[in-house]
Amino acid sequence: MSNFQMNRQPEGIPTGGQFAATAHSEPDVSIATPLPQPDERIYQAGRHILWENENGEEYAGVISGVDEAGGLTLTLQDQGTEITAGWDTVRVDPDREAEAVIKRVEDGARTFTLTHVAYDDRLMDDQVKKYLNGQHDDVVDEISETFGEYNFETASEEARDLLKEAGVDFDDVDTDKFDELVQAIREKDDSSPMDALVRNTPEKLMRLTLDKPAGDGLYDGNVDGVQEAREAKIAEMLTAKGLDVSSPEAKEAIGELVANGPQYWHESVDLDVIYFDDIRDSTIYNEETGAVASREIQFKDPNILLLDRANGSGHDVKIPGMIKATASEQSPVKLDADPDYGYGWDETAGVVHSAYRTDTANTWLDVEANEAAA
Repeated sequence: MSNFQMNRQPEGIPTGGQFAATAHSEPDVSIATPLPQPDERIYQAGRHILWENENGEEYAGVISGVDEAGGLTLTLQDQGTEITAGWDTVRVDPDREAEAVIKRVEDGARTFTLTHVAYDDRLMDDQVKKYLNGQHDDVVDEISETFGEYNFETASEEARDLLKEAGVDFDDVDTDKFDELVQAIREKDDSSPMDALVRNTPEKLMRLTLDKPAGDGLYDGNVDGVQEAREAKIAEMLTAKGLDVSSPEAKEAIGELVANGPQYWHESVDLDVIYFDDIRDSTIYNEETGAVASREIQFKDPNILLLDRANGSGHDVKIPGMIKATASEQSPVKLDADPDYGYGWDETAGVVHSAYRTDTANTWLDVEANEAAA
């Protein structure tokens, strides 16, 4: 039989329940709050750390080992000695770890894509003109300036991510160290916005000058006999470029070109091939050599344009056969829409650009052989 007595409420007391509260002591049991586990990405061999001893003094060191229980083996920088310590007594040294990250970036094979070009980004016409003229580096400089801020921001974001992986908050890193890391990342930039913009640039209506037909006795188309003389002059120029003009179709086309072309032949009248094509096949900048060079372009069944750039009068015809023309620094391919060359054919005639798409082939010319021949 138990001798344990329960306290009861006195009779007549309007208090709920029949038993009264009884005081008792707290049990001699406590549950300790567990320490958080270390981040394995941070507390691993090779990390640069600051270790705090029991006196609150900090020493620089490197983690040389980690055991399964989370204990660390540290190599202290100044003493060169190894000690064991709990992971909660160390913290990552931000500046020294940043230096290690910089070295890994500089010495490593990893590259970074810092500039992304949208599918609808493309070269502007003034940049296309420079590109066709071989001024590749000038266009690259313009593009670098355009994307410079974006490039820097992306590199900075990459730097913050690398520091985070190393257990470092970039706010704790010396500003000069952070800037050095950003620069190291930018030097490993593998993006090429120039190439992407060139690829995205649609085909263009372009002209390549074959010759200038102005000459003695050919100026005024109203003079008796000048039609035949002009046709002979055009036939001579086209023949010099490899086009067979002996067929009836070629002769008829040349007659039409002269009859409907500019009335007055002066220095602003050009005999051009006009075509619609990829600008990469018409630039005089050789990507393989990184230098400007002449290139021979072959046109199958070319569209031949006789145009007065001073007033926009002109006419074009398609002539069957193959013709060759050389694009060079002295005579580069030009955009039909380039106002620096005067009137363009589309500006005058309002043509459908794609109607001038032409089968082309091209060959880079041997610069040394050309100079020797000259």
